[in-house]
Amino acid sequence: MPERRAFARVNLSHEHTVRFVLKGHPFQGIRLANLSAGGCFILAPRASAGLFQPGGLLEQFRFETSGLPQVAITGAVAYAFAPSPGMGVVGVGVNWLRLPDLVEYELDRFVERLLEANE
Repeated sequence: MPERRAFARVNLSHEHTVRFVLKGHPFQGIRLANLSAGGCFILAPRASAGLFQPGGLLEQFRFETSGLPQVAITGAVAYAFAPSPGMGVVGVGVNWLRLPDLVEYELDRFVERLLEANE
């Protein structure tokens, strides 16, 4: 099946985390599972699943990992689902909103470097 995403995407290890505010609720240390210049996929605490409704804004979104842009950006929830009842997380797809050109470029370069290293 051909890739349907507009941006190259890379899976990340467990040490990649983010922080953001959603509906006034601060989140930090949230696992960043994959990343692209168009968005990301995060694993949030299952107890907070009700907050992650499509269109919800993840404001003051920051990467907690060195090598990634260190500026606040905004994302929107594209979808959210609970992988299985036994897991304590909810998977959340995030699309970036109004991403500055320089940040998009830096994210794209980060992804490309990791993809090249894994070839």
